[in-house]
Amino acid sequence: MQAAVAASSIAVAMKVLLSLTARSAILRRHAFEALLPCVLTIAPFFWVIEGLQRSTLMPLGRDQGIFQYVSWALRQGERDYVHIRDVNGPLTHWVHAIFQALGGEDTRVFHVLDVTVSSIVFTSVGFALAGTVNKRRPAELGAQLGWGLAAFVLFSAQYLGYGYWDQAQRESFFDWFMLPSVALQLSAMTSQARAPGKHTRWAMVLAGALSMVPWFGKLTYGAFTLLQLLSIAFDDASRADKKRMAGHFALGSLVAALLLTIAIAATGSLGAYLRITFVDVPVMYRFIWPRTISDMLAVHPYAGFAGKALASSVLILALVGTRQLARRFVLVGLLPIAGLASVIVQRKAFLYHFHPVTAAVAFQWLVLAHWAWNAVRSMPPRWRFLRAVPLGLAAVLSSHIASTLHESPHVQMTWVDTTNADYRNSKDYLLAFRESDYFGWDVRRAADFLKEATAPGDRVQVYGMDPYVLFLAKRLSATPYICAYDLNADAALAGGAGARPTDKDRARIVQMVDGHRRDFDLQVRQRPPAAFVFFDKSPLLTTEDALLDFERHLTATSAWFHSEYVWAKSFDTAHVWLRRRYD
Repeated sequence: MQAAVAASSIAVAMKVLLSLTARSAILRRHAFEALLPCVLTIAPFFWVIEGLQRSTLMPLGRDQGIFQYVSWALRQGERDYVHIRDVNGPLTHWVHAIFQALGGEDTRVFHVLDVTVSSIVFTSVGFALAGTVNKRRPAELGAQLGWGLAAFVLFSAQYLGYGYWDQAQRESFFDWFMLPSVALQLSAMTSQARAPGKHTRWAMVLAGALSMVPWFGKLTYGAFTLLQLLSIAFDDASRADKKRMAGHFALGSLVAALLLTIAIAATGSLGAYLRITFVDVPVMYRFIWPRTISDMLAVHPYAGFAGKALASSVLILALVGTRQLARRFVLVGLLPIAGLASVIVQRKAFLYHFHPVTAAVAFQWLVLAHWAWNAVRSMPPRWRFLRAVPLGLAAVLSSHIASTLHESPHVQMTWVDTTNADYRNSKDYLLAFRESDYFGWDVRRAADFLKEATAPGDRVQVYGMDPYVLFLAKRLSATPYICAYDLNADAALAGGAGARPTDKDRARIVQMVDGHRRDFDLQVRQRPPAAFVFFDKSPLLTTEDALLDFERHLTATSAWFHSEYVWAKSFDTAHVWLRRRYD
């Protein structure tokens, strides 16, 4: 009996031991899968976390302020492209509106939401990418977690290269859709190569939908959608499979386009949006500050962005050409080229226009690291010592990313480490972010004055480029013209190095702006605003004195204005005039 019990106990112990050994082997395998991505993240991880945390303490710049007002006004019942005239697509308005509904009217909360969404997107891209390089088997959990972490660090590091003015911008929002669309498509195409199934079908539908969404922010993101379709045609799959994948991708794109078009009609005017996008922008706005290609790509820091994009693209395409990477990775090889094409088409080349370029390069680095790790792991046992090569390269890249992070304004500006909201709205704080044509402290003081001098239901008209004051004061605009470039066409008439309007173009520009001025004059006379706010030194004004610029370009309205309004108070560059009944 005792012998039987002992034998039974030994058997149980052996089973437990074997189970633990098996689990230990599984854990070791998962840990090994995540080894290289972890090496990739070690050096920059601390500064990424520090930089992201500090970036949430930054103020908003001009563009973010404009969209804060537009989205707030929509939430008050105003109609997009009817009561608000904006040349941008509605996607940015919707992002800001959602953020505001979640508490993003507070600047800190707004930045926290931006960082949170960005981090989730970045991690999900790495998670989806894991296993796309391996032709035989999907990635295990350890690899997915490791590459998710690596993607979070690499994408966040490139994002932290942008200062407060260029973060939470249109292109950075649009990357939330473009990057996971590309990663999901690669994952779906890899699954298709291994074993077609339902997962592949719906993944391609979702990839198509995500690819279409940024079109409603800027049409230039169509370059990425076109590239994604071309990569399907270039894939190794059979003709029938490629048609099927392209069809699913197109279905997702069409559904997304239909739903977002309905959303435009529900929140604004679809006709006005189409007219602004396809008539007004080509007629006038494309002549505002156009640059040549050399101006856009051959100066610091744009030349560095373009150089990295071209170098990493050539390497990816070489691996595709030598069959080290599957043909579908031509999508990754040309991804930053599509980003550069988007910059060139816009012809402005502001720093934030390069978000898709730098993010695409980070995407390529992830794929290259993934390929190198997979390549040495598939070698015969006698070549295992070569595993040290990609680990060493990952350590070098990790060190490089960490060193470049030290140049990030968010890492350098250690003095902004405060969660004191009153201090972040103070003179000392906001003056530290003073620009040559943007003065946040003046905007905030003018807004505080408007809150006291006008009633909550009153409307206010601004002349300049800072309707952010309306958001801060919680006052709606008296007219749709919230930016002076709709009323002063001098910048468009002058053109730039990249494009000069012809006589025919100039005539069309003058005709358009004259129509804006007549409409503006009619609206302010029919419904006089409680106050006007003029912002000196605003971009796209002909003179630094905003009131003088107003008088020169809206002569008919100016005479009426001086009979109805009196100067009330100035805050350096911001001047408030109140209607005489408020005097």
